[in-house]
Parts: sequence; C-alpha cells; structure tokens
Amino acid sequence: MTVRKIIKKYPELEIELLLARAISKPKEFLFLNPNHQLSGSQFKRLAGFIQRRQKGEPIAYILGNQEFMGLNFKVNSHTLIPRPDTEAMVERVVSLVKSWNSKKRKIKILDVGTGSGCIAIALAKFLGKQAEVAGSDISGRALLVARQNARRQGLKIRFYKSNLLNNIKGDFDVVVANLPYGWKAWKNNTRVETLGLKFEPQIALFTSQSGLREITRLTKQVAALKQKPKAVFLEFDPRQKARLGKIAKHNLPLGGQVFHKDLSGRFRFLELLF
Repeated sequence: MTVRKIIKKYPELEIELLLARAISKPKEFLFLNPNHQLSGSQFKRLAGFIQRRQKGEPIAYILGNQEFMGLNFKVNSHTLIPRPDTEAMVERVVSLVKSWNSKKRKIKILDVGTGSGCIAIALAKFLGKQAEVAGSDISGRALLVARQNARRQGLKIRFYKSNLLNNIKGDFDVVVANLPYGWKAWKNNTRVETLGLKFEPQIALFTSQSGLREITRLTKQVAALKQKPKAVFLEFDPRQKARLGKIAKHNLPLGGQVFHKDLSGRFRFLELLF
C-alpha cells in the first residue's frame, strides 16, 4: 500500500506521525513521496502502531518521545507524558531565577517528582551556569528515563530516589513540584480525550485527599526544613485553587502566595516566596 492510500484510509489518526515512524523517515518524506510503497515489514509495524492508537494509547508512548519547552524527551509507561500546561511554571521559574541575578554562586533548584526529568532538564537548559538543578522521584524506573534524557541534552543533573524530600541532602533555593493531583472523579476515563490516562503511571496521576495528599505532605516537609527555600512552585488542578491556598497558608504561613495561569488561561500553579 502506498503512503497516499494509507493517509486517506486513516484520516482520524495522527497517521503521518505513525507512518513516518513505521518507515523510519522524516514526516516531510511522506509529502514528497506520496507513491512510496511500504514493504511488508513496514506495513506490519504500522498496523501495530494503528492498533495501539485505536485502543487509546497516547501517541507519545507509541513514538517513545514527547516535546516539552522545545526539547525532545524520551517517555515510556513509567513516566507521565509532559504537558504544555506545565511549561508556564517552568518559564516563571526561569524568569524569577534570572531576576535574582546571582553572580556569587549558582542557584540550587530541586524538581520533586521529576518523572521523565522534563522540568529539571528544561530549567538546567535555560538557566545554564546560573543554576544547579537536581531532580527526585519515588520511581526508580522513571529515574532511569530522566537520566537518559539528561544525557541526551548533554547535562549533568543529580537525580535522587526519594519519597518527596525524605532522602534529599542539602539545601535548595527553589523547590518545584508537579506531583500527582488527580482524584477518583478527576477524569472520566471513558471519554475520548482522557482515555489515554489509563496508560500512564497511576501513582504519578492519582492520590487521596481530593488529589492534595502529596502536595500537603511536601508543604509540611518544607516547613520542617532548617533552611527554607526562597521559592516553592506547586502545580495543581484549577479546581483545587481555594483549598490549596488554605493548605499552603496553614503549613507555610510566611510564604507569600501568587497564583499563576497556564497557557490556556486556567490557574495552574502556586508560587510561594519566602
């Protein structure tokens, strides 16, 4: 079957991306060679991709990568797929750290719940010599992916296996966290747009206390630190804004609260300044 016929047959799928991967060619090749005939092995590989996508598996897992902040990251079933919603938080951290204009020493940043390492790596990439970035995660398999992604970008980032701050040594100027904040009724997994969530690591998506258990634990751990960070950033669901504000005020009363919106205009992360 030719490229043209395949694209016409599956208009509802991201067929160009799947097809390009199946024949190991750039996407541009498809448009320049519409009459290219797939070999038997290529078509078999494509059929497998199509079957997985029709079952709702996210295309990022099928392709094995996802773009975030203009960088390409390896992802698999042990890591969450990086979302554009998180980019606004990374941009704000970069802006804040640059505004400090610290020349005497590097700003130390910790990304808690790093997953694929996308936040830590993006911060290290965009802040360069101005920051020393580390990441932590409870999942050893996720950390393997994070380390691979750091090497891909030519970065030396220290990753800790830790349940939040339990195994973290030393002090940090900035703590950034995109922890699980989903709850039982958070998403309807039978809906097309959220069907892919069942393929992602549930431990990284869902938690108790209406999705705020891990965030609450982290704020308590930060409160117990002898040396407090200068800033803490917490991603959350827009519906959690009021409750999170109260939790943060109770556990970190000295932290000045600023809520920020994501790229779609919804409140997405909390900035606490000390």
